[in-house]
Parts: sequence; structure tokens; C-alpha cells
Amino acid sequence: MRSDSSADRDGGAFGCAAPSGSMSDKDLLGIVLGGIALLMFATGLILVLQ
Repeated sequence: MRSDSSADRDGGAFGCAAPSGSMSDKDLLGIVLGGIALLMFATGLILVLQ
């Protein structure tokens, strides 16, 4: 029943990135958090396999 809301038109929380060529803050945050997650995974593997 909210088909005319701005969240549906904008894509809500999962909307596309800005059409500009630069990266948005969400893109950078995803890269940083992904890197931290990979480091935690690698650290866990090293500790388990020792």
C-alpha cells in the first residue's frame, strides 16, 4: 500500500550508488569492514592451524 512512497522510488536502504564516478561513503565503509572481516578470518585460521 506504500507503492508511492519515496523509499520505493529511491530503492530504500538498498538503493543504487550515486551515479557520479566517485565512491560513496557506503562503498568505502563496505570495503573497510570487508577487509577487517577477512583479516579476522585469516587470524582465526592461523590460530586454529598452529
